[in-house]
Amino acid sequence: MSNGLRMPFAEWLHKMSAAKLSPAKRVVAVYAAAFDITGNSELEFLTGLSARTLDGLKQDLPKEGWIVIPPIRGGRGHGIKVYPAFQETPVTFTDLSPKNPRRV
Repeated sequence: MSNGLRMPFAEWLHKMSAAKLSPAKRVVAVYAAAFDITGNSELEFLTGLSARTLDGLKQDLPKEGWIVIPPIRGGRGHGIKVYPAFQETPVTFTDLSPKNPRRV
């Protein structure tokens, strides 16, 4: 995403901590933004949180401005791409790029 902020991953984590974001929301935001994991089954396994809790957290994070989910059109199906954000402004990490653990 263009027209956003550039910052190290650690600074984004610090901003979440300074904003007193709950630890569960921080974990879900990190998995979604840094590891490109958005499915409930994978998040349940990795975080130990229930699907119902995850649904609530995944709704709160965009509202609170910590992730951005732009609409994706075209192609087969409806894919979701999650971008990290700070106060609803997309963030590009200067020291990290999203990695899909399924491909490792």
